[in-house]
Amino acid sequence: MAGLSKNQKNQMNPIRFNFIKQNISGDLSDKTVLEVGSRIVSGSIRGYFETLNPKEYVGVDIVAGEGVDQILNIHELASHFGENVFDIIVCSDTLEHIEDYQSASLNMHTVLKSIKLIGSSQRILEALT
Repeated sequence: MAGLSKNQKNQMNPIRFNFIKQNISGDLSDKTVLEVGSRIVSGSIRGYFETLNPKEYVGVDIVAGEGVDQILNIHELASHFGENVFDIIVCSDTLEHIEDYQSASLNMHTVLKSIKLIGSSQRILEALT
């Protein structure tokens, strides 16, 4: 990540970061978290989630890189992980890059145990309404 300090790499946009902190806090030791679009480009929320001690944190992206645990297309989440697997999904600055964002949103919904989806894209709101 040329040009970014370690602190900058680990922090996302402050408005998005504060939104996530307001909605997700406390002990997550019994929760599984999936971050879709996890490759660190301009910051990451992963460090914050790690302070909450999740049972599991998996970062997926279509491109290898820092912050990516598994290379996986968003349209393959359900076929790869199965249904009702994750307690929380974080998807920030990702859906606007996906042509079929409605199908991608529904795919994320399939791997959720219950509705707890964090997104910062207008497209996710459009897809779920």
